[in-house]
Parts: sequence; C-alpha cells; structure tokens
Amino acid sequence: MSQYVLRFISGKDKGREYPLAPDRHIMIGRDSGVDLLLVDNKVSRQHAAITTHAGQVMLHDLESRNGTFVNDRRISTAMLNVGDELVLGSSRMRLETVTDAALLDGQVTVKSGAQVEEAKPSPRPEILMEGDIARIALPDLIQMLASATKTGLLVITSDDGVGRVHFRNGQVRQATLDHHPQMPSRKVFCRVIRWPQGKFELQAVKNDAPVPVTDEITESTTTLLFDALRQLDEMTLLESQLPRADARLTVATPVADRLQDLSTDEIQVYQLAASHLSVQAVVDQYPGCDLEACTCLLRLLRAGLVAVVPRD
Repeated sequence: MSQYVLRFISGKDKGREYPLAPDRHIMIGRDSGVDLLLVDNKVSRQHAAITTHAGQVMLHDLESRNGTFVNDRRISTAMLNVGDELVLGSSRMRLETVTDAALLDGQVTVKSGAQVEEAKPSPRPEILMEGDIARIALPDLIQMLASATKTGLLVITSDDGVGRVHFRNGQVRQATLDHHPQMPSRKVFCRVIRWPQGKFELQAVKNDAPVPVTDEITESTTTLLFDALRQLDEMTLLESQLPRADARLTVATPVADRLQDLSTDEIQVYQLAASHLSVQAVVDQYPGCDLEACTCLLRLLRAGLVAVVPRD
C-alpha cells in the first residue's frame, strides 16, 4: 500500500514535497484559495487539477495560459505514472510514492506485487548501554558516542515518541522517528536533542552490517550537534510566543497581492496552515527544520496572514 507525493525538483520551490491524499480533487495555481499554491506569474490563478482515486492519479489542465506539461509534452488530461515529471510555469515536479508506514511497523512485510505475509519476530538485539536521559542529557551522550567512535543504533523512547539514531564509527548517519518515518534525518536529530526526559539504549550493530540509509547525514557529528544546540536555544524562545501545539490554524483571504512578498519557506507554511492543520501538524509536515517552520509561522501570525481558529 502506498501514497503519492509531488516532489519539486527545480524552480523556486525545489526540495518541497506535496502529499497527494487518496480520493481528493486538488486545485493547483497562484490563487490563494487553491490547494497547491504556486507563487509564479507564469502560472494561472487556477492552472491545473489533480484527481486521486482507486490508486490512480489524473492531471487536468484548466485551460491555463502557459500550459501544463508531462514529460515535456503539453497535455489537457493525462494519467500519471510514478516517475512522470510535471511542469507548471517555472516549477518542475516528479510524482513519487511514499511507502505506507503501516507496512513498516513489523506486522507485515511487503512481497512482490500486492502480496503480504506476516513478518517473523526479530531476535532481541544486544544492548551495549542504556540509561535515563534525565540523568545524562542527549547532547552529552551523543558527544560521548562520537568521541568513542561507536557503531550502533541509539533508540530513544520518550513521551514525544521513539527516535532512532544510527552511528557508524562515531558518525551520525541517519535519524528517524517511528511515528513520522518520512521526516528528514536532520530535522529528526535536531528535534530529538530537545527531548528532556525518557530512556535510551544503544543496540549493537556489526561494523559490516548495512545501515538502511535513505536520507544520509554527511556533516560531522560535531557540526550537527553544534547546530542542533543552537536551534534548541532559539526554539526555547520561539515556543513561548507561539499558540498551543494543538491549536488549529486558518488563513486570511483573499491575500493574493501580499503572498508575492513571502519567501518560499513562508509560502509552504501558509499552505499547510490553509489546510486547517494544528500548529504541531504544520511543524511536522514542513520539510525543513522545526526552527524554520516556527519562525515562518510566527511571522505569518504577526502579519495577520495566519490566525488561530477559536475553540468552540
């Protein structure tokens, strides 16, 4: 089972991802009321639409001024396949799949085609070290493992979730959250560092064992940790100025002229808020780090472009 995502591979929004929920009709354009907002004068106000149904993705051009292209061919309507590239204005996007996290929770294993079978339980890993992060802070633990050039899987369990940090010879290679399997490694690492309470254990991993790295961290652990601690200090100040994490958001409309002045990061946060997500959901779904998401959200709130939905 899988879901689709549009990944921007060139243009102003390069690196941005837009998930395509099933059974949806998704409007694309530069009008503030569309689902997927593209701030681009080459894009019509209501440029194109995507329909997802029964595992299929259909793209429809809405008589746009500059046209809609799939694999560099202008189309009016087209059935999309994984790997197809779409061009709307200055943006080039690729249709990709995201594996459903439910298939990765240890209960089922994907086989060929749509076949699935029960997964065999994994043997209990060897524990090299364990403890309480209230007694040894995670930044200190990370620094110690890096200095000792340890190889292993650091599993951190807290009220905020379960995080996993892969070490290879003291270098952080990847970081994942069990409840957000697609979240970028760097974003995960900088978030987990902020967890004040919980348990940790370092599980043994052989030096020659493959690490399932799909989003590898390439910078040194020292550099990574230094930036995470900088973000920790700034996030402490920001969080006191933001609404509650569970507060629902909405956007002001119409604001088409004012959107032209926003940065790409602010546009992404605005679009997430337009879906009436909570503050926490906006921060979770924003592809960049939590600090960027919260900084952009605070600017939009102060500018009156985003507001909190009053509680009933």
